[in-house]
Amino acid sequence: MRLCITNGQRVADEPLLGVVVEIDRWLALDRERGYEQRLQRDREIGRTLNQTRSFDRVLAWWEQLADSAPDHDRGHRVVKMRRLAVLALLISGFVTGGFVTSAAFAYDGSYPVNLLLLLSVLVGVPGLLLLLTLLALPGWVPGMRTLGDTFAALSLGRWALHWIDRVGHTDLAGSLPGGRRHSRFARWQLVVFSQWFAVGFFAGALLVAWSLVAFTDLAFGWSTTLDLDSADVHGFFALLAWPWAAWLPAALPDLNLTEASQYLRLAGAETSKGEAMRLGQWWPFVLMVMLCYGLLPRLLLLGFGTWRVHQAIRAWLLDNPEVSALLDRLDSPSLTYAAAAEDLPEDSDTAAVSAPALTPDARLCALIWNDALTVDAARQMLQQSLHLAPQQVLTISVLEDEQQWQAELERMADGVESLVILTKGWEPPLLEFVDFLESIRQRLGDAIRFAVVPVDVTGTTILPADRRVWARALARIDDTALYVMDAPGGSQA
Repeated sequence: MRLCITNGQRVADEPLLGVVVEIDRWLALDRERGYEQRLQRDREIGRTLNQTRSFDRVLAWWEQLADSAPDHDRGHRVVKMRRLAVLALLISGFVTGGFVTSAAFAYDGSYPVNLLLLLSVLVGVPGLLLLLTLLALPGWVPGMRTLGDTFAALSLGRWALHWIDRVGHTDLAGSLPGGRRHSRFARWQLVVFSQWFAVGFFAGALLVAWSLVAFTDLAFGWSTTLDLDSADVHGFFALLAWPWAAWLPAALPDLNLTEASQYLRLAGAETSKGEAMRLGQWWPFVLMVMLCYGLLPRLLLLGFGTWRVHQAIRAWLLDNPEVSALLDRLDSPSLTYAAAAEDLPEDSDTAAVSAPALTPDARLCALIWNDALTVDAARQMLQQSLHLAPQQVLTISVLEDEQQWQAELERMADGVESLVILTKGWEPPLLEFVDFLESIRQRLGDAIRFAVVPVDVTGTTILPADRRVWARALARIDDTALYVMDAPGGSQA
């Protein structure tokens, strides 16, 4: 997936990974900027955007800021290093496949190349690894997380990801065992890296096999200590040849060739010229087995894995709490937020608010702190003023048992996007309330947005002086998903 990003005189064809890496880094650095400045900038950009989907809005926002980012070519360097890693894995696989095939096809004229051993080495073992890879794919089979972690630890792709992180100063490998991230990107990228190595392996194997067939005289046969009948062995070979038997019969050995190809070492290796030439007729079958059961499945998994990597990159971006805060700033109405106490004039009568996007279909719950309102009054206020119907309304008091309400919050958190906290606006925001906000943030995670609504005894707007107090107090909390909203019916200008 490629994106065309136009910024003034700069036009670049950027892969998605590079764009997301740059946005992720920019948002981390942008937190050092004052919130009021970020809010005004992003609100102005949001007014110019026509995109409706969140992902498209973030990309359009970045289109207008990319040139102002320090070291804005970092994402491009990361993409180049990923391409170099793919090339290195492809070449490594090609060389490895060539060496293994040369050893497996070794033929000095004494005995024919053993078909059973050849197929086991070139198709059987890689096929088993492919099966284990499919079982260990992220989230496919319950209980296979340990197997997936083992593959991640042993994969060549892990080396490639760590090399990119070290040189590019990123954290792409953070979701692997021992990492810090929880994105699906790194695991799917490992799958893709592994398939590039496998594609190189079978490409090298097929090239070397074809070269040996074309420039040497090979003879193929089969031998085993097991008591196997020629008809049974032929049935096995015919089963392998089923995908191409109808349109490429030359690559399907017949029963007579199968019987003639069996050899015993103690019986000697003397064969006539005609018999030796006939034993060479196995090569179309061997190459087709390597192509259909070796290279083709790897190409299919490579294509699927590449698609899943793109999906994981999109999820990586949208799951970032900083991006959620950005989307709220892009969609926020013209409201004022005090970034610090000294930034808010004493005579200001504007509430410090930056309303998150609360929609009627939002997955929202309400929390009443210290009996600010009754449950019925809270539901009525949210329904009449904001047209919101919270899934649940909880009442929590500082006097209640902390473990009990924390357990209730955890049960409530499933599927919730936003939490509206109703509190008494005429009371100052004490440290116990700040501790309460930090505690529920730890319990519910970074993805849920908190909207604190100070209300008066009637459930409506509070006095301007009280709004300034709440603005100054909650602006000091370093939480990009925490908002202070004026009560419905109050000033929304």
